[in-house]
Amino acid sequence: MAHTQESDVSLAQRRELLTKALAYLPEKERAAVVLREIEGLETAEVAEILGSTPVTVRTQVSTGRARLREIVARLERRKA
Repeated sequence: MAHTQESDVSLAQRRELLTKALAYLPEKERAAVVLREIEGLETAEVAEILGSTPVTVRTQVSTGRARLREIVARLERRKA
């Protein structure tokens, strides 16, 4: 049971870090990442919502994910 509670705490901490990290992304990039990766919409749907093209959405998501990894790592170092 303790392992599950530890996992829940760790997951909650990761979510909090991700939420903070998302705030650092440019607006369109953040929207593309949230709609595609978190909400689970198809690339074409995200493109339509954002008034963009699927190619642009894929680029925004890819760039956004890379930036998020860097930002989360930076935030984790600050906590340590």
